[in-house]
Amino acid sequence: MKRLLLGILSIVLLISCTVKSETPTDTEQTVLKIGAIKDFKRSLEGSTLVFDTLLQMTLDYKPLPNIITEWTRNDTATEYHLTIRDDILFSDGTPLTAQTVKWDIENVAPITYCVFSSLLKEVSITDTTHLKISLTAPYYFLPQDLALVTAIKEKGVDEALNITDFIGTGAYILKEYDEGQSASLIKNENYWNKAAAPSIPQVEWLVITDDNARNSALSSGQIDVLGISEHYLSIQYPLIDDLIKAKKMSFFEEPKDAFTSLMTISFNWKEGFCSDKALREALEYGINRQALVDTVFFGIPQASGHQFNPAFTDGPQNEKPYTYNPEFSKTLLAEAGYRDSDNDGVLEKDGKKVSLKFLISSKEDYQGDLAVFVKSELHKLRIDCEIIQVTGETMREHFKTGNYDLAVSHPWYEPIIGTVTYFGFDDNYTDYGLSYAINTKSVEAARALVESATEEQIKTYAGALWKEQYEQCVTLPLCTSSRMAIFNPCFEGFRFNGNVYRIDLSGVKLRTEKR
Repeated sequence: MKRLLLGILSIVLLISCTVKSETPTDTEQTVLKIGAIKDFKRSLEGSTLVFDTLLQMTLDYKPLPNIITEWTRNDTATEYHLTIRDDILFSDGTPLTAQTVKWDIENVAPITYCVFSSLLKEVSITDTTHLKISLTAPYYFLPQDLALVTAIKEKGVDEALNITDFIGTGAYILKEYDEGQSASLIKNENYWNKAAAPSIPQVEWLVITDDNARNSALSSGQIDVLGISEHYLSIQYPLIDDLIKAKKMSFFEEPKDAFTSLMTISFNWKEGFCSDKALREALEYGINRQALVDTVFFGIPQASGHQFNPAFTDGPQNEKPYTYNPEFSKTLLAEAGYRDSDNDGVLEKDGKKVSLKFLISSKEDYQGDLAVFVKSELHKLRIDCEIIQVTGETMREHFKTGNYDLAVSHPWYEPIIGTVTYFGFDDNYTDYGLSYAINTKSVEAARALVESATEEQIKTYAGALWKEQYEQCVTLPLCTSSRMAIFNPCFEGFRFNGNVYRIDLSGVKLRTEKR
């Protein structure tokens, strides 16, 4: 019944949109309605409709000019010289100046967790279009970080890193705002970047926190697009599958080879059963990733045995992915002394039944399905599994005390220097689980990577880090977590940006032909 209703509503929506798009004057009245989880003023993604970023970024993580037009670094990557445009105005007519950019580099960068913020020594103004950034240590990825920094007026961010002044230089102007409910934006007719100027004149931001309510809103035409208002995959796989099969909605996704993160199971490698490398390695080869993707995730993401994307400069370019080989898993377990001495179907080690505690979030439906699948795979290896569903403070307590064996926790992300800063230097338990610094070699490689000044050094030290991570089986990768979005088929031209926080509507327009 649910799928039938979805199809009927989609057909009605399609017919109404197709008729509308045939009327030339309707373009001027078009409103794009975005379904969002967060309040507009608390959404980093939403803010990019109003604010420009200092640089742009490609999907393969290369910086491009924007407000900053040129940049150079010294040989040690501790000093950068920037050239900025001098013809940009905020929507109220206030000029964007070198002083504005200086303030943003110093105060706005922490909002998007820019690594360079902790290394910032000084930002100095050379003249009206030039600045110099000095760092306390080398940092090669500063330009990529600057592609995350938005141009906000001085004093436009409070001490809690909340944006307080929403007058920006961007493609849209915030006109109306109802806290926790909606926001209305209109096209900035004086937008400086004519090549990226949108054609959609008005955008509505509608806050719908419940998954089912958002899905119904898309099906009924209350909203036009889901999945662009969050920097992660925010649509449940069953809905994506429903809509793809119904063929009445359109969808788009990140290129499969450009994924910047993975769905990953983290091991508690410090304590308990998973402190045994042989067990971790056996699990790497004992989980059928492709079957997981096909049965639990409807074949939508891409199964992956890599801990991170090897296509990136700092990726595991020299490592081979883990592959499904259950017989090899069983051999590894037997060689490590795992036995079912009483023939009850559960292996033992040192006199203890092997039972793994799998910690998942009770708020994420997909994690429950994932855990059930993994439990069935472990059963084939004669390993027992207890699924622990918790959320909030209870989950943090489990993480901080190491009260788990397996968990769906924070994965590596691009650039990995960012992950290393949080998870690569120690073996502590955090609110997100156990860090990844499994041995001295891993820590040394992580510290050298952070201080890398050239691309070759990054490849070298990232390679050393990944060698330890793969050999020690620190995490169990499953599949890509690439973003996808579903939208009303009377629109076209949606795309994702290399900056995962940026909503790019520059190519979006009404579809001109019938489908």
